[in-house]
Amino acid sequence: GNLLRSRVVNLIENRKKIMALFSSSNASHKQMLLKDSLNKLDNEFMEKITGIIEENLENEQINIYQLTDQMFMSHSTLYRKIKALTGLSVNEFVRKIRMRNAERLLLTGKYAISEISIMVGINSSSYFRQCFKDEFGLSPTEYLNQILDRKKSEY
Repeated sequence: GNLLRSRVVNLIENRKKIMALFSSSNASHKQMLLKDSLNKLDNEFMEKITGIIEENLENEQINIYQLTDQMFMSHSTLYRKIKALTGLSVNEFVRKIRMRNAERLLLTGKYAISEISIMVGINSSSYFRQCFKDEFGLSPTEYLNQILDRKKSEY
């Protein structure tokens, strides 16, 4: 019974770590911890589902059915798995991936906010700004300005 109990405790601890990572915003720290805390299968699952979402990023309607088909899972299994690993619903998870990619594109300095919005599959720029603000606490413009200010003060 002890082995099983410690396995369960470890799994719960790992899931807690993962949820904490997804709610924190320090990306590089997050990736390091993520690699440590996910077991191999969960890691492969997260990489695969993230990959599928990113391949379809420009598609405004990434739907659960596409994801379930490509992951060979039922709707409810996929929902439960994402919820267990990230604490998010499938739609929230997709939005998070969209926003992570939006952040990356924003930081390249190559694209207008309206272009980025479309590149991550959100055709309404006001909805895009709202999602970005929900994710990062700042509008895309404020976020960029804050980073530029930080860079200036480093010199």
